[in-house]
Amino acid sequence: PNVREYAAEALGRLGAKEFAPQIAKLLGYPDSGVRSSAATALGRLGTKEHAPQIAKLLNDPEILVRIRASTVLHQLDQPGPEASSGKITGFLNDPDLSVRGSAATALGDLGAKKFAPKIANLLGDPSSYVRCSATSALGQLNIKEYIPQITKLLNDPDSYVRMSAEKALKHLGQPAPAP
Repeated sequence: PNVREYAAEALGRLGAKEFAPQIAKLLGYPDSGVRSSAATALGRLGTKEHAPQIAKLLNDPEILVRIRASTVLHQLDQPGPEASSGKITGFLNDPDLSVRGSAATALGDLGAKKFAPKIANLLGDPSSYVRCSATSALGQLNIKEYIPQITKLLNDPDSYVRMSAEKALKHLGQPAPAP
């Protein structure tokens, strides 16, 4: 485990704004997990002064770091995330399941309602991780037209997908039917 990654996450969760300059230095760290955690921490801390450094991560060689940077910039109400959400949708078709799932999650975090149909296409993904991510994102986007599709996932063979569907339906004001 990378101590820097966990330290950045912890400082972000603790709201330790006094450590923001040190966390910002980790945005250039060689390990992608550290860069992603540093961006997340700075987003949680709400340090808009570091937005230009975070924006540089939109060109990071690691897809997951680019997705995280876009989400953090949105949290900081900085320009650019709306345009980058269009780029993120391209990752919904990535062969790597972690990229597809992370893209769905990021679009949900960004409130990118216009991409809900593309996220909904992932509800039938072979990966349970991706189905969970898509279900959560659609619940977060609060678009009721997907209730029937999400309801079908209450019968998914994977328990995490079923739990994600229950949670999304609850968020949409449609409690899951009793078993």
